[in-house]
Amino acid sequence: MSEPFVWIFALIVGALILIWGIKTVMDLKDTADTVDLGRFKTQIETLAKSMKNQGEGSSEVIPVQVGAKVKFVCFSNTEDTTISCKMKGKDGTLKDCPGGTAAIDPALELRMKSAKNTDNMWILPFGSSKKDSFKILYIKPIAGANPICYQNGKASIEMETRDTFVEIK
Repeated sequence: MSEPFVWIFALIVGALILIWGIKTVMDLKDTADTVDLGRFKTQIETLAKSMKNQGEGSSEVIPVQVGAKVKFVCFSNTEDTTISCKMKGKDGTLKDCPGGTAAIDPALELRMKSAKNTDNMWILPFGSSKKDSFKILYIKPIAGANPICYQNGKASIEMETRDTFVEIK
């Protein structure tokens, strides 16, 4: 009489262990994506800081490689209220964003125009990472592009030193 209960209990314990294992693997993937984003942000910050002290015209190229859920990384100019979304293609050309900022993420323009906004790097779509906007010192997008967006895994960021800032193009 007690043997069936042992088997039922063993099945329940086995199912709980399986569920726990699956959840752990999924959490590990999210942690890996967060680490990728942290490395990318740190790389941009470090380069901007070091390039600011170099001569005008110094340049660097960084591939956009962040977490799997992230589709776009965008940079904005907090001093410019004009919205003119541009996107860097695989071929390196700068084009208008198809459908404007609303096609990339409907909330981007609102968050850029917010009076409290001081962030200039955006991780889209919003909610794809634990933190989706950052303030990176010394950087500004190329004139006429506010924001300038790069597709994750398909584009590279060109950074070039200007007189008082580092231009993202």
